[in-house]
Amino acid sequence: MHQRKDSSYTNSFEDFTQGSVPFVAATPRTDLPGRFLEYLADRAQINKRIYLEPHPYAHLAGGTAERSLVEEPINGAAVLITVPGEGLAIDPAYDLFESLQRDNPFVVLHHASTITSSAATLRGEAWVTKGTYGTPLRGSMFLEDTARQEQHEIILGGTDVIYKKSTESVSILAIVNAFNEEDIIDEVLQHLLASEVHVHVVDNWSTDRTCEVVLHRAMKDSRVSLSRFPETPGPSYQWFDQLRNVERIAWSSGFDWILHNDADELRYAPWPGVTLRDAVSFIDSRGYSAIDLTVIDFRFTSTTAEVSGEFEKNLHYFEFGKRPGHFVQVKGWRNNQPVDLASSGGHEAKFVNRRVYPLKFLNKHYPLRSSLQAEKKVFRDRLPRFLEENAARGWHTQYDRFAEHSTIPGWSEGGLIKWDNTFEMNFLIERLSGLSLV
Repeated sequence: MHQRKDSSYTNSFEDFTQGSVPFVAATPRTDLPGRFLEYLADRAQINKRIYLEPHPYAHLAGGTAERSLVEEPINGAAVLITVPGEGLAIDPAYDLFESLQRDNPFVVLHHASTITSSAATLRGEAWVTKGTYGTPLRGSMFLEDTARQEQHEIILGGTDVIYKKSTESVSILAIVNAFNEEDIIDEVLQHLLASEVHVHVVDNWSTDRTCEVVLHRAMKDSRVSLSRFPETPGPSYQWFDQLRNVERIAWSSGFDWILHNDADELRYAPWPGVTLRDAVSFIDSRGYSAIDLTVIDFRFTSTTAEVSGEFEKNLHYFEFGKRPGHFVQVKGWRNNQPVDLASSGGHEAKFVNRRVYPLKFLNKHYPLRSSLQAEKKVFRDRLPRFLEENAARGWHTQYDRFAEHSTIPGWSEGGLIKWDNTFEMNFLIERLSGLSLV
């Protein structure tokens, strides 16, 4: 289990207050358990769409419940049920969770308790994770600082959370801008095709084999197409103009949904094993018109400095995105009106009446993949070509820290997180909200 030290809670659940959906927190009036509810109580004073209600089982902890969610059901809301204290029966809270799933888009069952030993066993395994209305998402985490230790368990369900295959599938086009990505572009293409997504690659006049690799894949699969932009090669990156070109391609494409996908990114749905097409079809059926992403950056280390392919298989260490642009990644949208992608530098598709699905998709990002590739990309392919737009717009600062160097060494594994099959469980909050608690 991953330990998070010196933790502070951020605005993880306010995503649920978008639009007209209210957010109800069912919790005791007194003795809020843990720092999360202390944070939530503070946010309720600011955001008037967040309501703190007495917990229907508060009497189990010695409190007095002034209102019961069972007697007065809350329909059409995002509901947080918090089980306080230690030694409480989980079954009544889970029964409430189950009963509220039928009529509410988001229902979160949260248990926080202070513990005295890092070896304490989380009780999440005792919670039934298959319910009448489908299998909810479940996660657990352990928090520690100098003052106390806490264990947290989360189960997330509701009509907009429990995945159900839609009877009508949408068509999706991924638009991929590329410049000198020959080592990874085919891996990205194959991932998108396996996710039932069509792909249009816009090459920015690569000088390596990127175009050749794309054309080879297009010969095997008609869902792949290629164009070049601008009409003739130039010395500058011209990212703003490239993004305006993406907007034009998207609106004229005739596809139901568009994904703005970088040439070094692998996207995943919030539900394990569900393709991008099926996931987008589901959220489309629930009335949403855009998707956001949580970015995790994979790094090469001293032991993987010479990796040259199959990057998802061979690069095992990552960190959550830290740059401001990582926290707004609305890069998928329903294609029923023109969008503004360029003004945000490609981080956010803006359009009228946009409704972003609150649970974020996962973006596994592989920008720097080996020492040789990183040095070529940063020092030859990016920094010199970024200068004009950096001066004009303040964009493309991600590689400035390397400007005074001539080499890029591998990252230390000690400062990164190792990817394994516990990621979905141990990082549920970060995974779905994009807000790291580290």
